Amino acid sequence: MATTQSNPYDSGIKGYIAIALGWFIPGAGHWLLGDHKRGILFFISIHALFLTGLLMGSVLVLNRPDEQLWNYSEMMAGWPTIVGDRLKTTLYPDVDDIDHPSGYSPMIEDAATAYCGVAGMLNLLVLIDLFLLVSGDHQPQSTNVPPKLPAEGEK
Repeated sequence: MATTQSNPYDSGIKGYIAIALGWFIPGAGHWLLGDHKRGILFFISIHALFLTGLLMGSVLVLNRPDEQLWNYSEMMAGWPTIVGDRLKTTLYPDVDDIDHPSGYSPMIEDAATAYCGVAGMLNLLVLIDLFLLVSGDHQPQSTNVPPKLPAEGEK
């Protein structure tokens, strides 16, 4: 009689809610499904990367009209992009007409935009991992130590 191993992440609709929540708040999807260590790790790393970009160039580096690819990447970071973009349009309504709105060199602005975009791409990878866990196509690696192989000449 074959036994089937149940997926601990298979939680029906809760799993798909976790994916949506994981986009909006990076790391929250893993937390919701009970994987607290990974959720905290993802939350801290993605938010720290995004915050580093904002500290380098302020909210003015978000949603730049000349950087469409990075804008799509930034949106994958969830709430920080939504709030940051809203702050940008509220505080600086005519900023899109200025070449270098933050006042920093173009290299600093590009690096800051890249940090925020990479944070979004990292969250996309986290969401793919979460989807694979929920769908049952992937199981996390076991922390068990594999059995010791016999040395040469031993049986």
